[in-house]
Amino acid sequence: MSLTEKGFDERFMISGFAKEATYNAGVDMSNDANAFSLGVFSSIGVTWDDTVTNDKEEDTGSQFGTDQELTEQNVTLTINESKAKPNTVAAFAALVLGAHTHTKDGADDAYTHYNSPVALGTDLKSVQAEHKKGRIQYKYQGLKGNSLKLAAEAGGFLSLESELFGSGTRSPSATAFATAITESWLTIKNAICKLESGANISITSPPAQGVENISSATPDDLGVRIKSFELNYNNNLERQVGFGGGGVAQDIDKARATAALTYTMNFLNSNAAAEYGYYTAQDVVAWELNLKGGIIDTDMAGTPLYYGVTILIPRAKIMKVPLPDGGPSDILTQTFELDIQDNGTDGAVEIFVYNAQADYLAAAA
Repeated sequence: MSLTEKGFDERFMISGFAKEATYNAGVDMSNDANAFSLGVFSSIGVTWDDTVTNDKEEDTGSQFGTDQELTEQNVTLTINESKAKPNTVAAFAALVLGAHTHTKDGADDAYTHYNSPVALGTDLKSVQAEHKKGRIQYKYQGLKGNSLKLAAEAGGFLSLESELFGSGTRSPSATAFATAITESWLTIKNAICKLESGANISITSPPAQGVENISSATPDDLGVRIKSFELNYNNNLERQVGFGGGGVAQDIDKARATAALTYTMNFLNSNAAAEYGYYTAQDVVAWELNLKGGIIDTDMAGTPLYYGVTILIPRAKIMKVPLPDGGPSDILTQTFELDIQDNGTDGAVEIFVYNAQADYLAAAA
């Protein structure tokens, strides 16, 4: 009797350092300058959500039909990393938000990666990925980032979930998996979280690590009370199959993006008047999560950079009144749902990532 396959024998790599030269052209995945593996992940969901057409709706003289055809190939990948690393956040934020720039800190091996929503009418970059499970390895081309979720709970880690849409082009592969990037997990115990409102909102760009960057005064410190947060960004991608494409997407187009932030805090009566006032008056608020980890380069001169992530929401408004919630034996909580808006100057969502990687989604090597 042959041995059955085991679920832990699963691998995934993505050309996060290199984009496709043209849509659906693929990327050389044997080059570590182009691709990296996820060394640790929670799950990789792969769906071949194809369109299969048969003749059961037509008159065929047969009760069960006589023919069937694969008319459209689709691929959806869902990547989940419950203990995210800076490299993963930088790569998927660049892929989903679309506008990515990086700066190097002098002669040191430390980089700041700035990610924000791509300008209207600008195309998103596409990549290739490979997935192996049960000793079956497939490569998927023409992948674009549809959604990104960053979330965390107090006492835990920053988590990442991202959904990618592929052209449907897929084929078996035996390419060796690229090297995984060695970095520490992004730990929420190293984070600060702030909220500012109205005229005191002042966005520092680029932000400093370990301090607030949204206020000209003293912002609300959410650090003691906050229990969890979840940031969701969605491009609402639409596959463009067109004519003559052989049943795969010839491009994937971005519709109107949506973004929202939800966070839950322990209820504190002394803060309630101000917080209800933000909602009732529909005041503009700004929100920041600033996570600073270990130093990137031990030989850095001057002001060093640290592994970390800074998330800035420069403009938002509370969508629902944050009334206290909980039973007689509970510590009361309140949940804030924020609709993210444009302020006309900064990105609607700004994600800064700090690590030792030079660039993301550059031209393939």
